[in-house]
Amino acid sequence: MGGAVLMGAASERDQAVTLNLADAVTKELFEAILEKFDLDHGNAEFGEGDYVTVEAPNHATCMVDIAHCKSVRDLVEAMAGEIVDFDSDEEFTNCWSAEFAEHNGFTPLSFIRGLEEDARHFRRASREMKKLLKWGI
Repeated sequence: MGGAVLMGAASERDQAVTLNLADAVTKELFEAILEKFDLDHGNAEFGEGDYVTVEAPNHATCMVDIAHCKSVRDLVEAMAGEIVDFDSDEEFTNCWSAEFAEHNGFTPLSFIRGLEEDARHFRRASREMKKLLKWGI
C-alpha cells in the first residue's frame, strides 16, 4: 500500500510510521468531496487500498489512483486529473456487447449518449475542482 514514511529521530530504536491517505482523509471527507462535485450516484467507493471510485449521473465510473496522495489537496488534484480524461468512446468499446445491452436495457445510441453526458459532467466537475485548487485549498 502506498504512503509516505515518516521517520523519527535517527535512532535504531525508532520505527518508521506509514502515513496513508486514509489517515488524513476520512471517508466522511471523501463523501463531502463527492457531494460537492456530484460524483456519487450509488457506485462511488472509498475503500482500503490505493484507489477510490467516483461516479457520474448515468453511472460511468472512474478509478482514481490515490497512492501518492498525502493531503486533501492531493486527493482533489488526483480526482480532477483523472476524471477530465474520461473517454466515452473507449468506455463504450470496453463495455458494449449484446448481453450488456440486454441486461441494462440500452440501445447503442442511448448508451453512448449517457456516456457522453457523463464525460461532460466529469469535465465540469474537474473544472470546478481546479478552480478551488487555484484558490489554495
